[in-house]
Amino acid sequence: MADLPVHRETDGRSCGAVTGIPMNQDDVFANELLVASHGDICTHGAGALTGNANEVYVHEILVAGHTASGALCGLSHAGSAPTTEGSPDVFVGD
Repeated sequence: MADLPVHRETDGRSCGAVTGIPMNQDDVFANELLVASHGDICTHGAGALTGNANEVYVHEILVAGHTASGALCGLSHAGSAPTTEGSPDVFVGD
C-alpha cells in the first residue's frame, strides 16, 4: 500500500487555484485544515475532486488524496484540475 497524502481545504491545484471549503463536511480535519472529499471544488468554482482514498470516508463520502498522477482531475474545469499538494503527515492509503 502506497502512502497517499490526504488532500485538504487550501491545498493547491494545477490550475493555480486551491481546493475551497469542503461542501460535504465541516468537522473532520488533518493538520487543522478540513479534509477534502469527492465533489469538492476549487476556488475557481469548478474542478470537482474525485474521491480516491481506498475505503476512507468522511460522512460516508470518499476522501480525496493527493496524487501526482492527476487521478483527481475534475472534468468540469477546463478538462482537469489535479491536486498539487496534500498533508505532509496524514495519509489515507492508496
